[in-house]
Amino acid sequence: MLRGITLVGSHTGSNDDGDWVVYKKVDLGSAYRLFTANVAVPAAFAGKTAEIRLGNVTGTLASILTVQNTGGFFNFTQQTATLTGASGVHDIYIVFKGRLGVGNFDWIKCYIF
Repeated sequence: MLRGITLVGSHTGSNDDGDWVVYKKVDLGSAYRLFTANVAVPAAFAGKTAEIRLGNVTGTLASILTVQNTGGFFNFTQQTATLTGASGVHDIYIVFKGRLGVGNFDWIKCYIF
């Protein structure tokens, strides 16, 4: 489920401030500590954020990924942030912050370390 986002092939685009995507009923178990996204963003749009929230768009803040320059909207690289306070089954919301062009997102993963 998406709000304000465009699907471009396999990734999301037009991710602007307040837009979000939800992944329903994700089992985070008890040991996931890293959030990684495959992201593409040019230098002029870098520095904006994607908040990872649990339950709803204003739910528990589990992570903030500050998007770094990848060289363009179609040059994807993996970017990682610490995931905290996340265990059990949740709807995971990625809420984009920072005006226009937060970045294009291809996929996300949560990791144990």
